[in-house]
Amino acid sequence: MGNWYRRYFCFSNAIAYTPAHAGISVEEIDKIADEVIKFERNCVSGISTALGAPGGWAMAATIPADIVQYYGYTLRAMQKLLYLYGFRNPIANP
Repeated sequence: MGNWYRRYFCFSNAIAYTPAHAGISVEEIDKIADEVIKFERNCVSGISTALGAPGGWAMAATIPADIVQYYGYTLRAMQKLLYLYGFRNPIANP
């Protein structure tokens, strides 16, 4: 069997179960988790900056939307990290 088959089996197994079950090393999972955190942090920071750019009263009016998007991205990051480390999704499977 070729290397592509091993990678496909690994990805399929990771999707069906967990990355650790698929044989992905803890170091690799940690690297992926760091990238997830960086990506979500950059998304939140970029949106917050864009919402606050007008300044003044317009900036004050965007505070509720900023808080909602912050918690939305944080929740999404939490779901990704829970999956990576093998925990159940608390929202989909309460």
